[in-house]
Amino acid sequence: MYVSATTRAALDLGYRNTLVVSAIATRDLPSATGESDVPAEIIHQTTLAALADRFAIVAKSPDDISD
Repeated sequence: MYVSATTRAALDLGYRNTLVVSAIATRDLPSATGESDVPAEIIHQTTLAALADRFAIVAKSPDDISD
């Protein structure tokens, strides 16, 4: 959640963002409808997909970032 908010705000301020997947984590979250928890992996993949669509370049590891 914090990475998402910071990445979106940074783009608004003119920064070009790169996120490293192996450096980001989350946790299971309670469902908004009171059903079972939403697994961390689903949240992780969904958030990264949304950020990659508009707000950041997403790299699997630091080795995948070019100079």
